[in-house]
Amino acid sequence: MCCRLTVYLFEQHACHIAYAKGVLNSLGMTSYQDAEDAVSNTYAKCIAKWPADAKIVPGMTDAWARKILYNECMNLGRTRGRRRERDDDALQTTTAPAQPDVVLQQEQRDKLAQALAQLTPEEQEFVRLRYYEKMSYDEISAKMARPKPFLYELNRRVLAKLRSQMDD
Repeated sequence: MCCRLTVYLFEQHACHIAYAKGVLNSLGMTSYQDAEDAVSNTYAKCIAKWPADAKIVPGMTDAWARKILYNECMNLGRTRGRRRERDDDALQTTTAPAQPDVVLQQEQRDKLAQALAQLTPEEQEFVRLRYYEKMSYDEISAKMARPKPFLYELNRRVLAKLRSQMDD
């Protein structure tokens, strides 16, 4: 029965993403990745809570899943809100960085720029899309015309290269 529920949920995936984006947008969170996180957490909760003998009734099942999705979005918003408040409090209590810290940060930025320059053009494009434009693997896969497993491996390789060059 869980398999049928899983298939049903994934058939509704685009609708659930749009719904999550709407709820999260009303909370001031516009990231596609946040919506995707909320939907995937919702699916895990739905599958875990689904009674073994229950039947899928399209309207009722979707309403039930959307209620769980709404609660998940609200939880995500509260979590991010608390994190923002803590970060704001920390920013208000900190002083300006000491001069040696500023110099060290500049050296690290220069070192990172050199490490990024040594990556292949494809690796640089991946880093730009994933970490600067905050695209999901699905979006990157479509843009770069590469399968997601390849992108996962590319991410692992790029991070390993950057770590080794930053440690030198």
